Amino acid sequence: MFENDSRSSLRKWIFAALLAAAGVLLSPVFSFPLGVTRAFPLQHMINIFLAVLCGTRYGVSAAFTTSVIRNIIGSGSLLAFPGSMIG
Repeated sequence: MFENDSRSSLRKWIFAALLAAAGVLLSPVFSFPLGVTRAFPLQHMINIFLAVLCGTRYGVSAAFTTSVIRNIIGSGSLLAFPGSMIG
C-alpha cells in the first residue's frame, strides 16, 4: 500500500522537475517585456498543468525552482517569484 503511494509521489516530483527544466530552457524563447519586468507565459501554463495533474504543492515547488534557476543564470528578476508562484 505505501510502496505504491511513494512511487506515485516520486513520479509526480520527477514530472514537476522535468517541467521546471522545460520552463527554464524555454523561457528565453517565449518571453516579452512588460513594464519593469519580463513576462513568461509558458511558466504560467506549466504551473496550471502541474496544479491540475499533480497538485498545488508540486506546481508551487516547480515554480519556485524555475524562478531560482532563472535568477541564478540571470534571465529572471525578483518579480519572477511572486509572478510564477502566485500568478
